[in-house]
Amino acid sequence: MTMGVASTRRDAGPSAGRQADLGRVLSHPVYLVIPARGISGAEKRFIGMWIHLQERGLSQLHLVTSREAFELACKTEELTRAKSFADRVVFATDHPKMRLALAPVLFRLWREDPRAAFHFVMMPPGPFELPYIRRSLFTIPDSFLEHFSTSGRAQLYLGTALARRVDMLDPVLFERFRGKLFRFKRSAISHTPNSFVDTELYRPAPLEKKTNTMTFLGRFHDEKQVDRLVETLPFVDRVLRENGVADPAYRILGNGDDAIVRRCEELSKTIDVAAYYEPNPMRVLATSKVFFSLQKSNNYPSKSLLEAMACGNVPVVTDVGTSRRIAPDELACYVPRDFTAGDIAGACAKALSMNEAELGDRVAAMRKFLDERFSMASMADYFVDIYRGLASR
Repeated sequence: MTMGVASTRRDAGPSAGRQADLGRVLSHPVYLVIPARGISGAEKRFIGMWIHLQERGLSQLHLVTSREAFELACKTEELTRAKSFADRVVFATDHPKMRLALAPVLFRLWREDPRAAFHFVMMPPGPFELPYIRRSLFTIPDSFLEHFSTSGRAQLYLGTALARRVDMLDPVLFERFRGKLFRFKRSAISHTPNSFVDTELYRPAPLEKKTNTMTFLGRFHDEKQVDRLVETLPFVDRVLRENGVADPAYRILGNGDDAIVRRCEELSKTIDVAAYYEPNPMRVLATSKVFFSLQKSNNYPSKSLLEAMACGNVPVVTDVGTSRRIAPDELACYVPRDFTAGDIAGACAKALSMNEAELGDRVAAMRKFLDERFSMASMADYFVDIYRGLASR
C-alpha cells in the first residue's frame, strides 16, 4: 500500500488548537495498530481519532489493521471519511490469528525506518515486537480485566512491562497499575484525559419523533449483563403499560451470543423486542428515549453510552466504578449492579414519564455536558504529544 506524502508545513504543535494543521510535527512515522477484524467501541474511538488527525495534516500517522475492519469502518456513518485517507492504511496479512497476521507487516515497517514508533491498541506488544519495542505505546482501553484468561492477563502484564509508554483509559485501573503492579515504571504510565463523541454527528431526532424505545448497544458479553436485562423485559413491559407508557419497545443492538437473539425472538411474540447487529446505531439512538448501560465493573468510559446521551437517551446505569464521570446523577437513572426487574422497570418508568419540556431540558443538559468533557481535540492532542516523544530524532 502506498503511503501518503506528508505536508511540509510546520506547526507549533497540538496545543495550537483543534483546527491546527499539524504538518510534519513528527520526525518519523507512527503506526497505529488496531488488531481487529470488526468494529466496536475501541476501534471506533481510535479510527475516529486517526481520521481527525489526518484532517489536521498529520499524514505521518498511519493506520495498520485488517482489510475487514477498514472496510467496515468505511461503511460506518461516523467513519466513512476514512476512505479519503486509504493511501495511509497498511493492511495485515490474511492469517486467521491477528498477531501472526500483523507480525510480518510490522517487522517490514520497522525495517523501512528503525526509528518509527508503534501504537498498539488492545494487543499488548510481545516477543514478535521486541526489535522495535522501545518506541512503542501500549493503550489498554479496558475498564476491567476479569474477561482475560490467565495467559491473556500474563500477555497484558508483559506488554505493559515492555512498552516504553503505557496509556490507560480507566482511572481505577490506572491507579492500580501505576501504584501497585508497575511502580517501577509509574512515570511511563499515563491516563487518557477522555473518550469522545461527535455531537454534531450524534444528534437526537426532534422530540415529537422520539418513541418509547429503550436501547442496549454493545457486545453480548456477560460483563455487560445483557442476558440479565433481556430476562427482565416481560416484567418491565407490563409495569410500563400499567403506568400508562404507550407502545414500549426494546432494541438490543450488538452481537456475540446467538442465545440472546434467540431469546428475543421468543419474547417478540408478546412484547416489542428485537436483537440484531446495527452498523449505524444512530438510526435507533436518535429516536429512542432510554439507553441501558449495565456493566458489572464500570460504565466509564463507554463509547456507546456517550453516543446514546448525545442522541438524547436518558441512561439507565449500574452504580459501579467511576460511572458518574460519564453519567452524573442529574443526567442518569442509577440501578444496583445486581439489578432486579423491578429496578429496571422503576428507572425506565421514571425516564419515560418526563413530559416534552422536561425531556428537552434533559437532552440539552446531556449534550452540554458532553461538549464540555468529551471532545475529540483534547484526546487527540494528548496522543500527539506522546507520539512526538516516541518518534523524536
